Amino acid sequence: FDISNVFFDLRPVIGTLAADAGLVAYDRLDARTQGRDAGWSPSRWVVIARGDDDLHGLQNEPGWHALAASTTIPLWTDDYTSQIRILAHL
Repeated sequence: FDISNVFFDLRPVIGTLAADAGLVAYDRLDARTQGRDAGWSPSRWVVIARGDDDLHGLQNEPGWHALAASTTIPLWTDDYTSQIRILAHL
């Protein structure tokens, strides 16, 4: 998933959702500087899978980091979300 967003940090939300579902999640910041003058900007990516074996070693590539369940952000459900709690520190 491309979770690039200037205003919200979705990593704790996705980490908690994945953990609740019994899945693994990893994120990576692609901060290359090539192409910025052509409108390119950094992007943040998340991959979710049933288990590490399903990622075929992707999680071992440089830049990928495990996302854990958040200890401060409750699980988002159909009945609960809080965008205030995930505002990025600008």
